[in-house]
Amino acid sequence: MKNDLKVSRLKIVLRNISILSLLFCFFPLSSKQTIDWIKEGESALASRNYPAAYDSFREAVNLNPLSVRSRLGLAESALKLHKEKEALQSLDKVLELEPKNKKAVREKAITLAKLGRYEEAFQILKPFLEEDKYDSDLFPIYIEVQLASGKSQKASFEFHSAYSRIPKNKEVRALEAKVEAFDGNFTRASTLRNQLEAESSDDPGIFLDSGKFLLIWAEKSQGNKRDSKIAEAAEKFERSVSLHPNEEESLKLLAKTRIYFGRYQEAEEYLNRLLSLFPNSTEYLYLRSYARLKKDPASKDARVDLEKLISLDDLDPIARNRAELYSLENLPEGNSLRRTLGEYRLQRFRANKNSFLYDLAWYHLIRAKELLPNRPEILVLTLEEYKRRGLFPNYFNLLLLLRDKFPDNKKYGYSVENNLEGFKTSLSYREGLVKIGEFGIQEDYGRTPPEVLVFDPDGEDFLAKHTDLPALAGKILRHFLATDPRIRNIDLDNIRKSESLEAEPYSGAIHKSEKNYSSIKNSKGENIRFVVSGKVSFQDGNLRLEWSVRDHKEEKILGKFRIYAKGRDALAEATLRARDKILSLIPSSGKVHRVKEDSLIVNAGTIDGLKKGTTVYFFNSATLLGEGDVVEADLYTARIVPKNQDAVLRNIAVGNKAYWKKTEEPPKN
Repeated sequence: MKNDLKVSRLKIVLRNISILSLLFCFFPLSSKQTIDWIKEGESALASRNYPAAYDSFREAVNLNPLSVRSRLGLAESALKLHKEKEALQSLDKVLELEPKNKKAVREKAITLAKLGRYEEAFQILKPFLEEDKYDSDLFPIYIEVQLASGKSQKASFEFHSAYSRIPKNKEVRALEAKVEAFDGNFTRASTLRNQLEAESSDDPGIFLDSGKFLLIWAEKSQGNKRDSKIAEAAEKFERSVSLHPNEEESLKLLAKTRIYFGRYQEAEEYLNRLLSLFPNSTEYLYLRSYARLKKDPASKDARVDLEKLISLDDLDPIARNRAELYSLENLPEGNSLRRTLGEYRLQRFRANKNSFLYDLAWYHLIRAKELLPNRPEILVLTLEEYKRRGLFPNYFNLLLLLRDKFPDNKKYGYSVENNLEGFKTSLSYREGLVKIGEFGIQEDYGRTPPEVLVFDPDGEDFLAKHTDLPALAGKILRHFLATDPRIRNIDLDNIRKSESLEAEPYSGAIHKSEKNYSSIKNSKGENIRFVVSGKVSFQDGNLRLEWSVRDHKEEKILGKFRIYAKGRDALAEATLRARDKILSLIPSSGKVHRVKEDSLIVNAGTIDGLKKGTTVYFFNSATLLGEGDVVEADLYTARIVPKNQDAVLRNIAVGNKAYWKKTEEPPKN
């Protein structure tokens, strides 16, 4: 028995020795393979072959998940390939293994700043800078994050306060040039950049940074000075690309400068190179689609880009609206892209209506009807909305269309008869301001709502990803104002085709300027009284619009307001809110349409804010002729009985102005 026990123990010992022997053989082999993959990755990084570097470091991490060197390399290459999430995961693992690893801290702060997560970047730097405020590795990154987050004054103060305490290596001198540029000290910054270029004439990164410095200068300049600095920046980017053909940021900025100068074919070629490296980059796809559309507004290649864009990011409201405008201008109703876009709007209509966001739902339904004007479901939903909103002429005319389109559905025929009888009792019909024609209600209200000119907002994001956002934001707001009977929108989009208006080179936007304003007249040859202008920014999914409404006749600002919106409905929400605010700021007015024995008919109604009991004031130029109260009103017409009837009716004439105070928000269209 004892012998058996000894034999059993001996077997266990021998087996353990065998296992240990195998492990000792395996680990040196595994360690060697890890080192080989790391060396390959570092070599690929040095030659800027980021896909190869990424693959090598992935292999190294798989062999040894605890290798800090492998994970740092993986993070760097992943970041170059726009894999920010994976880069952050790798850096977090490094900091889990080595909490004091400054290289990981640097890279994580840089990555967070690139993603717009500035506060997180500050938080990861904070404990290290509390130990050593002027840490030579981390203090420059802290200043970079300050600049990126828009805190340039604070960055400048802290940098200059620390200047005597930090080493003047290449990184710090490059940072000094950047700080000086943000401070507006361009001569000093230029001197520093020239010194850096002379010392590192074979470094593509140096010329990239010089080009970016010149773009800061350009952003703070205007006119010919801006043009010359952008041209100089383009030369620096060309030098960077000549040193390394796949230098991503240089190629991107070079493409943007080409767009700025209208060299769209060259811009497209640079973007083709970028998209061969990053085929799913939404920024490069948007830029290329824009360049292609500028060359050919009906470009089929641009359509392919737009289709891919909305499939990659269906939450981007700018790309979606760009695709919709392209579809409306170039594609038939049955086209797959147009159908996809229309069905999306129909889904958003339902979602917003179910959330009781009726105006936002209405916006989406209007868009769906434009994209799919013959879809029965959309026509029926539009009919219901016309009825709910009290837009009787629109409702009745669509009812006639549905009756003719679906003759077997008797309810439309009955509805036409019932509504027609009721309509004939309306004020507008009795006064002969409307008639029933072959195609439905034919309007002749002689309406004279206030004329409004909306300029495209200035873009606050210099050389932005969404190239034409200012032009797009202005166009969409004008489009929805044009369908609103409470004002008369001046068609800037049609005027730009025939008039020599000044357009911003990069976005193609028509901003408010003295030349542009004086070039635009109404049908009487007069300048427009009410003018809307503003600014727009779209950063990290956040849309910000600032609008100003000016009365040029009275030479005063009627109001300024800001709008913030986020998410897939950001542009729709901002457009509706801007429309409502603009309408609330413009004074209500109309004209005397008919003088009767005991009353006056004016060409404004309930949609303009008039209701029974509203007091209306009548003017001839600046002379008050009298006042009266509304006794009857329908959608577009009102009857007013003057208070001093004989005197007012004796002095008043057709065409005299009528004004009333806005006591509440007018009905929304």
